[in-house]
Amino acid sequence: MPAFTIGCDVKRGLDFKKDQQTAVGYITAININATDIKADISCKDPLNPTNALPVVAVLETVYWDTATTAPIQFAGRISTKNKQELAKMTYLDLKKVAVTLDFKVFDYDSVANTYFEAFKNNEKLNCEIAKEGKDLLLSFSNGPATEVASPQNYVFAITLNPQQKEQTVTLATGNQMNVVKQYGVKVE
Repeated sequence: MPAFTIGCDVKRGLDFKKDQQTAVGYITAININATDIKADISCKDPLNPTNALPVVAVLETVYWDTATTAPIQFAGRISTKNKQELAKMTYLDLKKVAVTLDFKVFDYDSVANTYFEAFKNNEKLNCEIAKEGKDLLLSFSNGPATEVASPQNYVFAITLNPQQKEQTVTLATGNQMNVVKQYGVKVE
């Protein structure tokens, strides 16, 4: 089964320019362990660049092997305040961490000459932070990232397993070339 993997341009994600056609991606909302992480970075919506798009994270990479129960891996940049909030969470005794989130990855279709949503959730995704042994797959840098100086931002990564319910995500290979895939399996 083919995997979905995309590298996004963090610099363009933070400072979108329509004439530079690179993939950009965002986590637009995320709740971890019943705590909303604030969408405190203002970006531009590639489908309508005159509109502001408040985001929690600007993505650098996204990976999903497209299997129904496979985790989705996100890596990107978060604000100083959100890094502090996530750091606080890691000090808690967390055995199982519920997550809900919304995300969108945009790519450019050079045939249709337009941006399109290349990977997105169709309803708020219900997930859990994946683990490697006892360690949660949630990390962030101690120091600020250097690729973009302002706003100050930190590298972060999170890997999410689907909760035990049927959900859907949409993948696209071009403008209006969508495939809806199941994410998660319902257990009764």
